[in-house]
Amino acid sequence: MNARDVISAVWFLDDGRVSPSDLCSALVKGPRVLGANILEDTGVIAIYTENGGVVGLETNQGAIRCDAIGLWSRENAAMAGVEAPLWPGEHFYLLTKPVEGIHVNLPTLSDHDGHLYIRDDSGGLLIGCFEPVGKPIAPEIVGENTPFQLLQEDWGHFEPMMTNALHRLPCLETAEVKILLNGAESFTPDSSFLLGESAETTGLFLGCGMNFVGIAISGGAGMALAHCIVHGHTPPLICTKLIPNVFPNALIPLRHWRSACPKFWVSIMPLSILRVSG
Repeated sequence: MNARDVISAVWFLDDGRVSPSDLCSALVKGPRVLGANILEDTGVIAIYTENGGVVGLETNQGAIRCDAIGLWSRENAAMAGVEAPLWPGEHFYLLTKPVEGIHVNLPTLSDHDGHLYIRDDSGGLLIGCFEPVGKPIAPEIVGENTPFQLLQEDWGHFEPMMTNALHRLPCLETAEVKILLNGAESFTPDSSFLLGESAETTGLFLGCGMNFVGIAISGGAGMALAHCIVHGHTPPLICTKLIPNVFPNALIPLRHWRSACPKFWVSIMPLSILRVSG
């Protein structure tokens, strides 16, 4: 690592990471043991309300009566008369082929001044970014199978972040690129996820806009949503800034998001773990 311009750094000894697929399997195991049904490949077509409250929904597999969704949260919430302040955006990360000296479970490098996070991956490196000016996705482009599809590469957009990565890790100059991946993520105006009951429709609880931290907060967010459904309100410890109705009305309409959304990416990395000179 090039540390010539680094003033200070912090090593979080207790940091860790987990396989998303393994975590997902672990999280659904408990509910299934207790008799819950997990409906995969099931899209929401309509949400039914009565007297300002949710009473059920229609899916492509049939109707479900309930008191209660990712990239489609804005569209699905709108079915129940709720305006959710969310917008999809492109998220880039690059994978290299094996690099000499890289081994499993190296500490993750977060260079927030460079808008980067870097870690080992199958003997190579994963270089991800939350660039200062993000690249939003038009809602009409987000199709039903978007979570399982990759978006087009955009080397021109990624190039400034790659330049930062080359500065921080000179070994990348000779590393062989495996692939530049581009997938869709859901963002909010303040980079904080939404968790709680909507202001417009009772019984509609939002747990969305995870801003790429869904894995890290999945256990707690799931617990809080279950508390919402069972008790009708968020747990006392949930921060009020996460409640969906904290945003002014001016931040919610689509016309605002089309111009303002690219600026929200940089707030994902507000603090510097590496402090650099200059």
